[in-house]
Formats: sequence, structure tokens, C-alpha cells
Amino acid sequence: MLACCRDSRGAPPEETLANFRDSTTLTIAPTKDYPACLGEVIVHGQDIAEPRGLTLVPERAARLEVARYFAQKDFAVNSRTLVNGLSLESEDAEELRHRMS
Repeated sequence: MLACCRDSRGAPPEETLANFRDSTTLTIAPTKDYPACLGEVIVHGQDIAEPRGLTLVPERAARLEVARYFAQKDFAVNSRTLVNGLSLESEDAEELRHRMS
């Protein structure tokens, strides 16, 4: 187990969960690249929720921020390269209607 995880682990599982819940308001990040951190939360939050039958719907502003970021920068994958020339259209976010290039 990673040292950072060991430090947060409580004796009983309930304490670990309490420690996690207490950390949700922290504003620290491993990088100042905040849209990247937000993207990690949105993408991997879905990875965790879906297999458990949970529905997570991130706020529209958060989804827009992440979509813009991923379209403008090759981050963990070559997202900017992949969307080059792609036109995206959203039914729920009028301000996202623009050509990605």
C-alpha cells in the first residue's frame, strides 16, 4: 500500500471512511493544473460509480471545463490530437457548440 494511503487508513474501516469524508473539502492538488485534476475526478469517478450501479452527473460547468481542457491539450492521452478536426455538438450545453481544432 502507498505511504499516503497508509497514513489515511484508520484502524476500523469506518475510520478510514470518516478520514476520506473529512478530506473532501481539501483544496490541495498534486499540480496547479486544476482542469486536469477535475478531469481525473470526473472520469475516474465514473469508473468507480458505474460498476456499482451508481449514477453520477457532474455539473455542466465542470463537464465543459474538462471538455475544453482535453480538447486543447494532450494530457494523459493524445486527446488534443484525437479531436483535431472533430466537430462536437452538445444537446445540453449551448456554449460547447464550437469546432475543435
